Amino acid sequence: MALKGNPGTAFAKVKAFLDEAIRRNEPHRVPLETTDKEHGRREVRRSWQTRKLNWFADRPAWEGLQSVGGVEARRTAEGRGTVERR
Repeated sequence: MALKGNPGTAFAKVKAFLDEAIRRNEPHRVPLETTDKEHGRREVRRSWQTRKLNWFADRPAWEGLQSVGGVEARRTAEGRGTVERR
């Protein structure tokens, strides 16, 4: 399930947690990286997932929640790059 900005403060809390965990390279994260090259574009996608949810005060409202994760896409084309994290 993709978490967007609309379900209360859950999006902001999960984003802040994952951003900080990624920045600090914390050991509980499980990274996966893939690379695609086609049509003159290179895209590197990195994903993270963690089952560490003791920080998430809203967890009781999310029945069955077992983990949270995020994906970062770095695209390069024609010498320009973009980064998107979701």
